[in-house]
Amino acid sequence: MDNASPTPSLLPTSNTITTPSNANQTAANPVPPKVFASFDGLSKFITSSAVEYLEKVPGGEGWTNMIKSYLRLEQLPTPQGSAVRLPVETRPVEVSMWMKARSYNDKHIPWVADISAYSKRWIAWWTACQPLWCQGKGWPLPKENGDHVSWGKLTARGQSGLFLVVLSTAWWAASLNSADD
Repeated sequence: MDNASPTPSLLPTSNTITTPSNANQTAANPVPPKVFASFDGLSKFITSSAVEYLEKVPGGEGWTNMIKSYLRLEQLPTPQGSAVRLPVETRPVEVSMWMKARSYNDKHIPWVADISAYSKRWIAWWTACQPLWCQGKGWPLPKENGDHVSWGKLTARGQSGLFLVVLSTAWWAASLNSADD
């Protein structure tokens, strides 16, 4: 692969990530690593505020890798028949409340006070989001490997798709971390 040609990537190639605000920085003064290196190809709803919020969630390397994978997914071309939406019937009320403001300001981010109740609502919603072959088989959900697996509603992208799952998981993780303090 030709390293000289620029290719959009969400994986940092060094500790220095070039953005318009740090284009003149040198290796002697690196920028801390971020989850993303480029917004190229991302939906317009995925703002720097959204990514910055998700980066702040204390979830360790697993969380960071999940965010990287999710952002790569959002960069892929939208599949045919992409009018797929996640179910709203079982969606936690916190998600619906946040969708009215769509802000990463602390006053708009839901605080999960009852983690046990939220986790039950979230798991019910996530289970309802699953393809039929995955439903009704208990928790944790079964894993299926193979190229011919239909993912149904889980192909939903954009601001009303998997983004809401990632964001609502961030609220859960932040609340768990705070409860541990």
